[in-house]
Amino acid sequence: MTGLIAGLISFTGRSSRNAAEKLAAALKSNASCTEPEVYCDDTAVLLQCDLRTPDSETAAGRAPMTSPGTGVLVSDHRLYNHVELADGLGLAHDGSAAGILSGALASECDLAAGLARIDGDFALALWKPEARSLLLARDGVGVRPLFYTHRRDEYLAFASLQSVLCDAGFADNAPDQDTVVQLAVGDHNTGERTFLRDVRRVMPGTMLMLERNQLRSKAYWKLEPGQAISASIPATWMADELRVRLDDAVRRRLPASGPAATHLSGGLDSSAISVLAARALRARGDMVHGYSIQARRRHDVDIIDGSPYANVTAQAEENLRSVVVDALPFAKLATGRVAPGEPVLNHEDDPYERIASLAGSAGHGPILSGFGGDHLVSFNGRGDLSEYLIKLKWRRLARELEAHKQQTGRSIWRILAADAGSHLLPQSMTAALRKKFGSDGPSGPALADFLRDADAGSTGAGPTTRQNRLALLNNGSVTVGLELLARQAARHGTSYAFPFLDRKLMDYALRLPTEVFRVNGVGRWIFRQAMTGVLPESVRTNTQRLPLSPCKVLEAAEAKQEFREVLNRLRRAEDLPFDLDRIEQAIDDLPDPQERVEEVNRCAARGEIADERAVLFTLPLFLSRYLAGQAHM
Repeated sequence: MTGLIAGLISFTGRSSRNAAEKLAAALKSNASCTEPEVYCDDTAVLLQCDLRTPDSETAAGRAPMTSPGTGVLVSDHRLYNHVELADGLGLAHDGSAAGILSGALASECDLAAGLARIDGDFALALWKPEARSLLLARDGVGVRPLFYTHRRDEYLAFASLQSVLCDAGFADNAPDQDTVVQLAVGDHNTGERTFLRDVRRVMPGTMLMLERNQLRSKAYWKLEPGQAISASIPATWMADELRVRLDDAVRRRLPASGPAATHLSGGLDSSAISVLAARALRARGDMVHGYSIQARRRHDVDIIDGSPYANVTAQAEENLRSVVVDALPFAKLATGRVAPGEPVLNHEDDPYERIASLAGSAGHGPILSGFGGDHLVSFNGRGDLSEYLIKLKWRRLARELEAHKQQTGRSIWRILAADAGSHLLPQSMTAALRKKFGSDGPSGPALADFLRDADAGSTGAGPTTRQNRLALLNNGSVTVGLELLARQAARHGTSYAFPFLDRKLMDYALRLPTEVFRVNGVGRWIFRQAMTGVLPESVRTNTQRLPLSPCKVLEAAEAKQEFREVLNRLRRAEDLPFDLDRIEQAIDDLPDPQERVEEVNRCAARGEIADERAVLFTLPLFLSRYLAGQAHM
């Protein structure tokens, strides 16, 4: 069952019926879902409901919430190894996935071991009335969200969505300013902390146990580096295995019947998911609807974006249909409205909101997304030069440096400063290198420049590609992104699935040697090899990073007066962490719109994309509005 869960454990012994009504109402107001099922006793209330759009798990039915020997289980889940689990439990393969999940937990004396056996996307709560104990757990990557608030001596409340806890009256929706600032500078390592001061997340791969009103946590699973594959193994073998595992990951996430939905941006990851899904469904005659976010067309600007690649991908597969969704007008990123619970645009113009709405209305779910692909499976080789340097692989280092030089026109020293220095040196030194060698150094203009008093966020970069792959997966950005997508999808009765975050696929990708990620200056090399015969050649070999909105600076320049009005209202707020004078200077520095049109067209004529970094100020502007309460609906 892909759905939502919620509950409350009272420490005062008061009746929980009122809590059940509040949580049920909050679930229904925050998601398109069925009427919640409710369990109630003198201490606990637990609820679960289905999202409105059916998927492969819902069709199999559900076990009762109360199970002898296990307790009371509520779950939001999609299992990928249910056959293996059923065999181990002596259960029928076609039985309820919830029943298999319950059996897996009941069969283990060690709950952590039971959870570690489950390969899937899930969030669950297990209440044992006799022991007065509660287990909260979330899948290893964090695909399905789970949050809680703990009021000592009063209650512990949990829910799939933060907004459910707030709307039910069990958590305050005041923002956590420190967390917002940390995220603003690109440091996503916030741990359990969320955008809200009163709400914590259950971390991926973690179980929380409530016993005798005391809460403790324990990690039950994480992706561990296995034995590295030797670089002497033929690359074709590695590419073949990578393709097979990705294909299996896609097939496990497709609906059991009917059409499927995907993101289709025209990039490597989303195109691969869309094509593999289409080929898997072709035999049964079902379509794949690839939702493609494309830049809004203008009569005065030559747009370069991913739309040609999305179109050629869709045209190559007879049962893949491209559904175009317009990119968000850029000014909306700073002036749009959000729900009080979290700084996520809740606007019909937001393309991801629009995709969820279209998919939910059409009964499509889950939506298969390429999110997380370049963190590990289609990794670009980040850290390879520093690894060759410290491991004294001089020949390989020289070859890649020369390839970079030929492709970019940069000097060897600039390349080392930008690509190796940021992985080997402290941030203060990389900042100095950036000033010395220019904006093409380790980083461009920093979001930290807009803060009144804060250090730049930690990138978590390491000197080897394996460290960087793990850092990208575990630095918190994946967790936050998954939670925001789940929030948007739930509003429209659908959900997401992420083939690139498949456990077996990630395990293999993490073992791949550094030498196959970037070859002769071409990043994501082994993944490109794996997609031979899958993707159209123009898509497979494209190395230009194409933005969703290639006219951001132009749109911001046209909305300059609107930005100034927003800024003037913010000056009445107190204790904001962002430097409003610095934001004002950035607004004043925006170019004349007509001059920008000419610059964009000159770049387009050369096949290039104009620099868009002048709009970094819009994020601190938007977050300032959120913290000041001026962005709420």
